[in-house]
Amino acid sequence: TAQLPQDCTAISGEAAYTVHAGTRHALPGTQEVFAYDIRTLVVPPCSRVTVTLVNDDATRHQWLLHGLPFALYPGGLFMLEANGGQRVTGTFIVPGAAARYPVQSTNAQNSSLGMQAELVVEAPVPGLPRGSLVLILAMALTSGSLLLTMRKRSE
Repeated sequence: TAQLPQDCTAISGEAAYTVHAGTRHALPGTQEVFAYDIRTLVVPPCSRVTVTLVNDDATRHQWLLHGLPFALYPGGLFMLEANGGQRVTGTFIVPGAAARYPVQSTNAQNSSLGMQAELVVEAPVPGLPRGSLVLILAMALTSGSLLLTMRKRSE
């Protein structure tokens, strides 16, 4: 859609993600069977977001985003669907307010077996290049997990 959400006066920028879907992206040692390789997408408010869904399986997969403005997106939804081995691309514009939007498969069983993600709309941190905050947070979470694991093993 080219129409802006009500709380946006202009498109603030562009964001593009290629998301792979399939069994090989499920986390080992969990109940997951299907998953997306990117589980958190972070974009600035009022940005135009392009998502390419690449289906790495033989079965059909979807990428369904909930919570967009009903006036612009039927049911407040944006969906991509790719048959096995295919890729599809779509574009949408996020609202201006910071928010978290759930993403899942339209197949309830696939969704419950791990095919879930989240789109996060947040303002960029001044002085940090785009993507830096996510990398810093990922490193901090990974380090915290390693420390927790090391403590448990040494007890």
